[in-house]
Amino acid sequence: MIPALAPLFTGPLAPYADALGLAPQDAGSEPATALLDPEMLNRRLDQFARRFTQPERRAVASLWAKHHFSNVLTPVIAANLMLGRDLPVALAETRLIADAGGATRTLILPHAGTPVSTGAERFRPLMEGHLRPLITAVAKTSGVGPKVLWSNFGNLFENIVHTATQMKLPAAQDGLALMAARRLPDGTANPLFEPIRRTAEGRTRRVCCVRYLMAELDYCTTCPLERP
Repeated sequence: MIPALAPLFTGPLAPYADALGLAPQDAGSEPATALLDPEMLNRRLDQFARRFTQPERRAVASLWAKHHFSNVLTPVIAANLMLGRDLPVALAETRLIADAGGATRTLILPHAGTPVSTGAERFRPLMEGHLRPLITAVAKTSGVGPKVLWSNFGNLFENIVHTATQMKLPAAQDGLALMAARRLPDGTANPLFEPIRRTAEGRTRRVCCVRYLMAELDYCTTCPLERP
């Protein structure tokens, strides 16, 4: 556990205490930029695919990304919103440890973070340094659409922001504002625009995660598609 983040890892976030580590705690780790190498990424996806009896490449990639986002980025978003700490998670700065099944287990950070910016800028380092290059690489390697992968992260992000809103954390407003904006401050399209729609019936993703392409899996509980 990173001592500066200890206040996070109680209650629902307790299982994430070992998802982040600090250099030089990097035994068995490799540069996170290895995920940008098609050969290495394909190897990881091949390992991850072994847990399914009839793997479909796009669905495998989507589910691998879901696991990566959920496992190592949940505490990153929580630290941003709850502790006001911007963690250094750019792929170029970090190392990672994968499990035997190809899934990312731990992200090794160069330091314990700095105070966040405000507004949409508070999420920019995460989006541009980690998400955008990784999503581009996974989409190119597997054939799954980038919008699917951004939606996977958006589903996680919206859920954490919603929790922060219920906790009445002021920082949650920055997360809500980001998801309400069609464009980022630089004028480019916002890949996190309205990732989730909440109604009286529950939460629905705007973009399907394509897990249903795997014969052994059903539609997820937030799927926007009409079931056959």
